Amino acid sequence: RSSTTPTGAPPSPPRTSPHLPLDIAQQYHPDWVDFFSGYKLSVESISQAKHVVTDIAERARRSQHESHTRIMLRQIARSEYEPARVTIDVVSELTKQLGAASTVKVYAFDVPKVLMDWNLLWHGLNNAVSNARKHGRRPNPQIQITVMYEAVRERLILQVANSVDTEKQAALIRKFGSDGTMLLHTRAEGSTALSSNIGGKALVGTARLLEGEVSLRFSSEKSTLRIDVSAPRPVVVSTSNKLIVYFLDDEATMRRRYKAWITPPLDSQSKVFPALGLPPVETDAAILDFAKTVLESSPLPAAVVLDQNLKSAVSRLENTTTGTAIASELRANGYDGIILIRSANVSRSAMREYIDAGADGVMSKDEQRDTLLRLLMSHGAADTQQGELPAEGAEGSSVVNSFSEVELVDFSDFVWQEMAEKARGEIVDEFRIQADATVQNLFKLFETDALHAIPGELHLLIGQCRAIGATRLLQYVLNSKASFTEAHIKGIEDLLQQTIDAMDEAMCRGGKARTSSIGGSKLAPPVQPLALESHTGLVCLAIDDSPLLQRFMMELFKGPLAADMTRSTAVGSTRHEQDAFIALALGRVDSQFQHVPLAKQRQADIVILDQHILLDGKPRLLGSDLAAELKTQRYLGVVCILSGSVWEHTRDAEILKSLPGIDLVTPKGINLELLAFELRKSLAKKRGKRFNDQPPSPPVGGIGLQVDPNQPVAIGEAQLIDLSHFSGMNKAAIRSILFEDCFDDESPTGLASLLAKLPEHAAKGESDRLTPLITNVAACVGAFGIISATRSYELSPTPDTRKALWQTYRATQALLREQGLLG
Repeated sequence: RSSTTPTGAPPSPPRTSPHLPLDIAQQYHPDWVDFFSGYKLSVESISQAKHVVTDIAERARRSQHESHTRIMLRQIARSEYEPARVTIDVVSELTKQLGAASTVKVYAFDVPKVLMDWNLLWHGLNNAVSNARKHGRRPNPQIQITVMYEAVRERLILQVANSVDTEKQAALIRKFGSDGTMLLHTRAEGSTALSSNIGGKALVGTARLLEGEVSLRFSSEKSTLRIDVSAPRPVVVSTSNKLIVYFLDDEATMRRRYKAWITPPLDSQSKVFPALGLPPVETDAAILDFAKTVLESSPLPAAVVLDQNLKSAVSRLENTTTGTAIASELRANGYDGIILIRSANVSRSAMREYIDAGADGVMSKDEQRDTLLRLLMSHGAADTQQGELPAEGAEGSSVVNSFSEVELVDFSDFVWQEMAEKARGEIVDEFRIQADATVQNLFKLFETDALHAIPGELHLLIGQCRAIGATRLLQYVLNSKASFTEAHIKGIEDLLQQTIDAMDEAMCRGGKARTSSIGGSKLAPPVQPLALESHTGLVCLAIDDSPLLQRFMMELFKGPLAADMTRSTAVGSTRHEQDAFIALALGRVDSQFQHVPLAKQRQADIVILDQHILLDGKPRLLGSDLAAELKTQRYLGVVCILSGSVWEHTRDAEILKSLPGIDLVTPKGINLELLAFELRKSLAKKRGKRFNDQPPSPPVGGIGLQVDPNQPVAIGEAQLIDLSHFSGMNKAAIRSILFEDCFDDESPTGLASLLAKLPEHAAKGESDRLTPLITNVAACVGAFGIISATRSYELSPTPDTRKALWQTYRATQALLREQGLLG
């Protein structure tokens, strides 16, 4: 061997075994001794490390279990503990808890998974095993646990038996008989437990909480403790035989596409979630409650199709939840229908994640309805449904370098081939709105350096393009998203306009569009407001929860703005009015909230939004949020925010002006003629028209001057009310508003009614819920003295400041009577 070994190199040892005795290793070369010594030390070190890691993990598990047990025992002692109902494999948990080295033998007979509080059951069972070991035959008692299940009664039965000292057992039987149940908590003289007592208080208490019972039997060679507790089997949620499918997607364009998919063989009871037209908060709530909605449906859907990344409608920068989270929740609650995940990412790793979460199949975003039907009919696994898995990192669409080969719109897509004309028009309109909103958000993200949120917006745009077959724009986004810059937004904007033009052209053709016949009229662009000089008058809308301010706005519309009062209105007192306001402003419903045909829809020219909109005295909506939603929906008129009282306006105006979709911000006490001037001026500017009106002259004949609202008012030393903002209104209208809505002591919405509730709210610590309402009413009529006195009460809600507030109200009321404005 030395002749074949390089000079100086140690000869190779025989290959029979790497574990050679050291004396044999020395025969080859002394260096092998060091090698094998190091090898042996390495093996021992690795083994020790594994034992340490295992020991740490076991200690952590025991510590967590002991902490849970301590909390549970404290709650049991206070009679506050409610047993959990979790699906448990009792035999598996029992074996795991006893450990592999345990001498306790476990026998089980057809025990299914059951709904059980395992921690509570083990607390009692551990007590039984401990006592069985303590009081059994010495030195090594034989302990056996038998687990059975009675399916008819849905009861779990566990028997714990131990070997005993036969002489002591015979004496026990002679004294108490073979039934020792009564002895479970009996203490013999000297306060020592009977040797047969393999139960205990913990076990009896456990059985009681688990709706069960415990019994103890003696035989000549063993004692047997029987635990019989309630253990229902998990309910398997069976689905309908009908092909009912529930679809869930955050993208409105895709939801419209899904609605068009609901034709035979899909059952007409199939649904799309969230419902179109919901406010952002309710949209998010519908997504979060989807699993609950499915499980509570009757009949249950046979299948659900889940978008994987479900963006929040309130904050587009984050996900509300994910499709995999919903799939896991459905499976955990027994849903046995088909679950399909739809995602732009169908890489191998992503698909494994979807399947592990409980999904039966996966669809990429650009797959069509026939793929869905094939998956639903097959009920097969993902690997047979999808054919070959795409390469790692693939997203279901190839990236091309030449856009000349790609059509602007794929007119062979479902939208253009099979959708009804009305549905096609709605989805194109939705695409126009949503894609434009995404482009605007991309610009905003670059302006604010929020570059981390750009992939999320591009993901939305990809989904929008796939939903309608906008192939060239889709490919452009896919090509550019890896190194996206602000210049790409301009490219998207140009392609989006080209895409919309191509769709509009296709919609107005009477013959074939590419490969299909899609006759019909041209899709109407977003509804345009009428010109400023329209003979029909302006359409003006306002939303406020206060009936007083609603009347105030109606006077503004009738007087200085000369609006079309058949269409103009002020709403916001009810939930329905608040929820439908966006549709009202966009012209989709009329002032009576009845649907308006598409051809007759007209956006409002001006909308006035209260910033803080309440319902039943609790904050519900923000005017700035409504303004943002109107901008998203391509509203083209003027949006004005009423920011509340004077000091609220001073504080919030600059912030509000910087928010999207807001053209004008004013306090509630502004002069009506001046407000009308500013609104008409903003409208002319927005329409690109000349505006030569002169601002109104300073009002004459007001009562007093505005006081500083941040300083307390001293009656007789400062003016109480300024009515200059009513300039341009007749005296009868002013009198009606002041008397009927504000200073009538009997009015349920007047100031006196609100002031009378102050002691009750102060006692509950809720003054801050009432004072904004008082300020709101006072600001509408220019009662700055009351505003100032309310401010003083807010800072120090005492009987003295409340008395001063009442005095200010009475003094203002008396002053108005002197002017002939109150009865």
